[in-house]
Amino acid sequence: MDILLEEIVVREKNAKAKNKLQDWDKNKKAEKEKATVEVRKQAMERMSDTKKRENSYDESGIANGKKKVRLEAQTMQLII
Repeated sequence: MDILLEEIVVREKNAKAKNKLQDWDKNKKAEKEKATVEVRKQAMERMSDTKKRENSYDESGIANGKKKVRLEAQTMQLII
């Protein structure tokens, strides 16, 4: 009878330890996912800022960035 009680106690301790380890693993995975989401969010914000810069206009109304280069090329073609 004592042996059975002792075995039950040991099994219970093992089960608690296993659950604790699983909880720890879940928390680590959740933290990693949260960090990944934050990195993605920052990347999207940077991409948005880049798009805004490319689409912005300077004081003369000529588009900055890629559009400005295109306009300069068209002007050169008209001159030649």
